[in-house]
Amino acid sequence: MSISELSYWEAKPFWCQPWSILLTGLLTIAFSTWWPRISWLSILLTILILLWWFLFLIIAPSIYNEQNNVQSEIE
Repeated sequence: MSISELSYWEAKPFWCQPWSILLTGLLTIAFSTWWPRISWLSILLTILILLWWFLFLIIAPSIYNEQNNVQSEIE
């Protein structure tokens, strides 16, 4: 099976799966609210993590699937 036949998540290692991305982000947010208890830092980290989630959980898989659809139409 070639890499283009795999789904986006099948082509990724275990540490780059949706559950690990979500868990890492949630733990980072939780830790930043516990220590150092600087609210602007926690807000900044939360915004960056939400952008990271949007990029890697929504945009990247849709682009991957779109490219696979175009490639399969060509072949």
